[in-house]
Amino acid sequence: MKMKKLIAGMTAFLLICGAAPVTEFTDINLGHSLSASAAESCVVGSGVTSAGFAYDIHGTREWDEETKDYVILTRDFVVITGYDGDKTNVTVPSEIGGITVTTVGEDAFNGNDKLTAITLPETITSIKAGAFKEDNNLSIVNLPKSLTSIGDSAFHSCSGLSSIEIPDSVTSIDNWAFYGCSSLTKLTLSNSLTAINKFSFANCNKLTSVDIPKDVMVIQNYAFCSCSSITKLSIPDTVMLIGDSAFEGCSGLTSVVLPSKLTSIAPRSFANCTGIRKITIPDEVTVIGEYAFDHCTSLCSVDFPSSLSVIENSAFGTCGFTEIAIPDSISIINEYAFAKCDKLKKVTIPDSVVKISYRAFGGCFSLREVTIPTSVEVIEAENFRHDYDNIGYGQAFDFDFTIYGHKGTAAETYANENDCTFVDLDAPQKIAGDINSDGKADIADAVILQKYLLAAGKLTKEQYEAADLNDDGSVDVFDMVSMRKTITKK
Repeated sequence: MKMKKLIAGMTAFLLICGAAPVTEFTDINLGHSLSASAAESCVVGSGVTSAGFAYDIHGTREWDEETKDYVILTRDFVVITGYDGDKTNVTVPSEIGGITVTTVGEDAFNGNDKLTAITLPETITSIKAGAFKEDNNLSIVNLPKSLTSIGDSAFHSCSGLSSIEIPDSVTSIDNWAFYGCSSLTKLTLSNSLTAINKFSFANCNKLTSVDIPKDVMVIQNYAFCSCSSITKLSIPDTVMLIGDSAFEGCSGLTSVVLPSKLTSIAPRSFANCTGIRKITIPDEVTVIGEYAFDHCTSLCSVDFPSSLSVIENSAFGTCGFTEIAIPDSISIINEYAFAKCDKLKKVTIPDSVVKISYRAFGGCFSLREVTIPTSVEVIEAENFRHDYDNIGYGQAFDFDFTIYGHKGTAAETYANENDCTFVDLDAPQKIAGDINSDGKADIADAVILQKYLLAAGKLTKEQYEAADLNDDGSVDVFDMVSMRKTITKK
């Protein structure tokens, strides 16, 4: 009994005073059986090696009623918890005291400005959260093929890291893992990944190309946000979701092929991608989210699918279009949807549209005319012929704007309320040179014009307007020349 108490006391001492390097562990035989069901997994020891590696030993222990103390049952694996050595090029040991090192623990090397290179052994399966966070001089990382997971912010803000190859054994990279690695130019992703998590590679502003592995199904919010040097992006058709702001601010991106399985374009997913010139929206997409392509200033061509039903607020604000055709599957053009597209000259609005929301086309100062179908029941304020400043104050452009529409509709109401010229599409169309109003310009009209010019006849107001073929406000010999050319062409 005294021997058992002595052994239990030594065990407790090791648990409490485990700062000394562990070189050997011996199983303790208490001479009686312990119930396996009462065993618990926990840290059963800790220490610091002579090379400066702090560590915890994880295993199992059990409460012994006879000795009224815990008894260690197993010592299973080692977690590196810190490093206080002087080396700049560090190799983590594969075992300590004969126990396998499997994990780089939370914040183990966090903020270590001395560290320039790290090599992990082939026993490591996990790198925990913040393990190498803000190691500003870390430039070389050798990851083992045994590695399966990289935790939150594991390499966050490692500003000296220029390349990383993530082995195919890795199945998960958590949020913020490589955020702000501002020198990273080369990235090889594991082919076992099924998701790219939030902010994983955001603000890696020297990264030039990304190949998304073929089994990835989800690219989460902000995954590659502000990677401003990416020029090449390959997204496989397995991807079914691209999250909010996933590629926002990738200003070097000139083209992107969206995966065919997408059903929606998330808010701000490609906002401020100022280099993209053309985009084809996949056939199954029904919604383009708010600000999805906002400030894509070079974007001048979009192919819309017939499945599209919603273009959300500001989806294409400040883009480079010269013309745009709204698909006939759209019923509402939402607020600011195409606002500040300052090169836009032509808009085609289909019969499916019933509402043009507030400032949907506000600030499009190259747009001087639009045809609005009878289906449109509401045109909200500050759309056509209106601008607004950075704090939202609206004002009218100082130029003429023509709205073609039908009398008694929202088109006429908007034109009257906003000092626009309204042209009634139902009114009989005037034919230049048709002085006698018979629906054509011919020799009979030329005779009437000739008599007027010779002061042998008079013209009514309507005839005078028809005789002014060159539309200069007066009827003279130049209009006769135009009349002859018109008749000759026939």
